[in-house]
Amino acid sequence: MSVDNVGEELQKLCRFTIRPIDSANYSEKLEALLNQKGIDPSFTLEDLLDEKFSTASEELPVIPVEKLKFLLDSLSRESIDIDPFTKQYSFSSAQLDANTTLLHLLCYNLPSTSTAEELQVVSSMVESLLLSGLAWNLVDHNDKTPGCILVDRALTNLQIYDQIVEAGVRSELLFRKLQDNGLDFLMGGDEDEDDDDEEIPDLVEEAIPEEEEEEEEEEEEEDQQSSQEAAEHTNDPVDDRATYLNTKLEYNDNALITADNKDGVMMNWETKLMKVGCDTLFKGISLEELSADSDEEINLLNIGFGMGIIDTFIQERIASLLKTHPHLKINHYICEAHPDVLAKIETDGWYDKPTVKILAGKWQDQLSELLDGGDVFFNGAYYDTFSEHYHPDMYPQLFDLLIGLLKPHGIISFFNGLGADRQIVYDVYCRIVTLDLADYGLDVKYESIDVDADKEDKKMNVEKQEAGVWDTVKRSYWNCPVYYHPEITFQ
Repeated sequence: MSVDNVGEELQKLCRFTIRPIDSANYSEKLEALLNQKGIDPSFTLEDLLDEKFSTASEELPVIPVEKLKFLLDSLSRESIDIDPFTKQYSFSSAQLDANTTLLHLLCYNLPSTSTAEELQVVSSMVESLLLSGLAWNLVDHNDKTPGCILVDRALTNLQIYDQIVEAGVRSELLFRKLQDNGLDFLMGGDEDEDDDDEEIPDLVEEAIPEEEEEEEEEEEEEDQQSSQEAAEHTNDPVDDRATYLNTKLEYNDNALITADNKDGVMMNWETKLMKVGCDTLFKGISLEELSADSDEEINLLNIGFGMGIIDTFIQERIASLLKTHPHLKINHYICEAHPDVLAKIETDGWYDKPTVKILAGKWQDQLSELLDGGDVFFNGAYYDTFSEHYHPDMYPQLFDLLIGLLKPHGIISFFNGLGADRQIVYDVYCRIVTLDLADYGLDVKYESIDVDADKEDKKMNVEKQEAGVWDTVKRSYWNCPVYYHPEITFQ
């Protein structure tokens, strides 16, 4: 069988055209094909179209995108004759930034009536594909990853979904390792070897054929474009903390947004989640601390004021607690760095509240000072900032500080929007957090909460029943039906 035909045969296997799905007809055949010399398991439907359209006349009109997507949808589920299309149109893979892989086909075509025995065979196929290096998170012509397809088909209870999630965890942890260690992680070697390597480019340059010189010029252009995109990325307040702190913010009736980009910093629909977050912090108060004989301070911390939703809940709980326990010494710390939010805090009188202590500045600086002081320890800490990332901001920087500021019975939580634009990515990050925090001796438990951002927003804005929650902001930062609320304690 030729290499070209193997790609099509691999795709045919992942459409499950023969039942039952058994080892002989599927997993064993897949393994044999993948082991053939020169076989690339990342062969996609887009690659197939490139091959089929390679003989099409350049004078033919380019296939319209909608017709192209229809063609890919059809190919995702069955083998069809492409010749009629190649006689009418030409095609360029640049028309779609997509990679419809074997994993996509498998997830689209897995029969919903599969037996336990068949699912075991499919699981073996998925394992083979992942071990062959097939990426877990490529998006197809429908902007779906393989995991997204299983989510849409309500098949997240299957073992193959867990396999894809675990592949995502491994991939993300490896990527982080590469970022942390740079080229040394890949290159190894000693300084003498590096010195020898430096002489190689001069020798190679003399023998570069004209075609390779053209390829190098193209690569240089791509590098320049990448550098430009990186610069734009750095200047985006969503991705860069320094840019965000210098960005003008606006408060409206239902959100805090960046004035120019209209990025949602915080929104009213989160109120339900902030209430749960507040309740979690108070779980870190022990019965001994509530005793009239106790003279220990109770300290609660919120990092990132935003619209002050969780802080308002905390104040309500403190007021209620002081009615029944007037002897308590309780402090509510609020850490905030953005000047516009700090101005809002002052205007709304938060500085004047007797139990409130404002930490004005970056949490990295403020918490370091508290840790150095050695006299403040928290019963509960909540984290919800903007334009910071899980790695390296939360992990390890934040937890490096909180681990020294948390009481033995204290509790940590945060707004868990990690990867929440896709359910599969959200599930991957939840597992990564659990693995990372175990290194600190911390245990993570998730409470599942049904969340519909549109419905929650309309509860808070009854006069805007026709408006969508994301209509007034640039992008959505929440697209999942279930919120996993984290409660983090010492093991």
